[in-house]
Amino acid sequence: MTSANADGLSDLATIVSLLGTSTTMLAVIVGGLWAYFKFVRGRTYRPRLSVTMLAQWRLVDGQHFLHARVVVRNIGASVVTLRQRGTGLRVSVLSPQQPDGPAAASWEVVRVFEILTEHLWIEAGETVSDDVLIRMDPPEPQMTLFEARLVWSWSGHKKEIVVVSREVVPSDATMDSVSS
Repeated sequence: MTSANADGLSDLATIVSLLGTSTTMLAVIVGGLWAYFKFVRGRTYRPRLSVTMLAQWRLVDGQHFLHARVVVRNIGASVVTLRQRGTGLRVSVLSPQQPDGPAAASWEVVRVFEILTEHLWIEAGETVSDDVLIRMDPPEPQMTLFEARLVWSWSGHKKEIVVVSREVVPSDATMDSVSS
């Protein structure tokens, strides 16, 4: 083999080696960016809401009222824009007719209430709450089912997101555990 052929093969091997190294380096950079946006930034800025519901029966002038509180905390790092259409608190009581067991309890809807009407958005890390005083007229406090439904949109996205939270509230519940 002549020295010209050896130099040509050496140059070709160098070019192939450089192309392979460049391709590997580019793949590592693209993979790192993809991982950052998929796992780090995507999870950090993904809106997340924490919903807590509390209740306590109150006796006012001989009548039983149910004091309901919905507390919503934005635990994500981006603003959540609330939509009032579809957002609400549904309050139900145990139905007098229950299915034969074992079965889930049957509930009767009392009413759906608007909540968080004064909050158009919830900032990152912000906590908002709303209280509703409900006249129920039961002879004594009773077990109640709360179902909060929050409709919101993620800034920059047109699709609505729905968060539903359910809580069975015993008749002796108090609001001492969380304050707004």
